[in-house]
Amino acid sequence: MTTSTQEVPILSEKIRLLRESKGYTQEYLANQLNISQQAYSQIEKNPHKISIKRLNEVSNVLKIPINELLSTNKIEIFDPKDENNTNKYVLTNLEENRIFDRIISELKEEIIFLRSLIITLNK
Repeated sequence: MTTSTQEVPILSEKIRLLRESKGYTQEYLANQLNISQQAYSQIEKNPHKISIKRLNEVSNVLKIPINELLSTNKIEIFDPKDENNTNKYVLTNLEENRIFDRIISELKEEIIFLRSLIITLNK
């Protein structure tokens, strides 16, 4: 059995694929969240403006813990139209990984600077 995977780099795609994997429409999720379909559409288009409260509500409707939704760990979702479960999506948040890499790099530089400062002050 061969399995095809697709890397999905952003939260909005993760939300959309999770919604679609459950067979939910945008209108269904909007109704569950007590918002308009247009407002829900904005969640999938621009999740960076979503509040934590609303994101938690979305994760509850999708039946996925919010930490998994935001996680950089992979989540496998099988295509609901594929009866053999041979096609799956592997979801990651590559954008978050790049941010973490940048932060780690900046912290490493700061450590190097602080070590040199300590050596200089101890002389």
